[in-house]
Amino acid sequence: MKTHRTRFLFSLLTIIFTFGNTASISAAQVAQNSNWGMHFDMNTFKQSVMFEALTSLEKEGEPNKVRAFLTSKLNFDPRVDLDSITVYGNGQPSNVVVVLKGTFDAAKIKSVISQRENHMTFNIDGKKCHTYIDFDKKHKFLTFSDDNTLLISHAKDDLANALAIEAGDVEGLPIVIDAQASGTVFVTGFLDVDGLDDTQLKSAITRQVAYSDFMLTTDDDGIRYSAIIETVNETTANNFYTMANGFLALARMKHGNNPEKLAFINDSLKLSLIDKSLWITTEAMDLAFIQNALKEAMKHGSKKWCRKKE
Repeated sequence: MKTHRTRFLFSLLTIIFTFGNTASISAAQVAQNSNWGMHFDMNTFKQSVMFEALTSLEKEGEPNKVRAFLTSKLNFDPRVDLDSITVYGNGQPSNVVVVLKGTFDAAKIKSVISQRENHMTFNIDGKKCHTYIDFDKKHKFLTFSDDNTLLISHAKDDLANALAIEAGDVEGLPIVIDAQASGTVFVTGFLDVDGLDDTQLKSAITRQVAYSDFMLTTDDDGIRYSAIIETVNETTANNFYTMANGFLALARMKHGNNPEKLAFINDSLKLSLIDKSLWITTEAMDLAFIQNALKEAMKHGSKKWCRKKE
């Protein structure tokens, strides 16, 4: 985990100097021992064509049940009240922390969780905290670090550390959230495989990866995606590059009669090999492209759900 910050900033600077057009930098904070983390900036997402596509699809179809539940039960509409989400952990399912920033009805939230199974309250440095068994039958720990920041974890110690990071009493690890070669970042994340032990690496392929990070950015032209996969050595990087090109060849065969998809595969999706790293980038994906992709994803998800129900 010690190398994560250096790697991530190096990756970012390489993108900037490779493609030009720098932007400002800010950061969300995660725990120093985090092996993975992701930040989602809702305020930037609201300005993107993806948000526009999701909103238009929701108008065409059924209302969003999750959003309706949150609005009715917690007086919280993510489209309006959420500013950002940061999620991080160290590879163990019991060590996940969620940081929600936005506008909350604290009294409503506390009232709802007070009715959950095994609900209890306790204090951490003067902050009132809650523990309870959630819908997934697992213990959760929750508190507000301030009026606009809600912290949720699976372990009491992680909640205490998250509170200390938010208060500035403990140094956190920054995730870059507002810098990119083209456009503004609204999703970014990292996975530091080096810091995971063998019991956490389920796949032989995963063991060949040292580190990975990704970004989704938005600008007037649409959404762009970029990712870097750093492997354990140059031979492995070459193997990954060959495998990725093989998948692209299969995709060309599958979508040979679909000009739009074929154009995306041939012209918009770029693979590059730099030393031990595989770089994946896309050109801007516009509103029409994203709407069609979301419709297909929803259709596929619906079919999968129907098969499960049968």
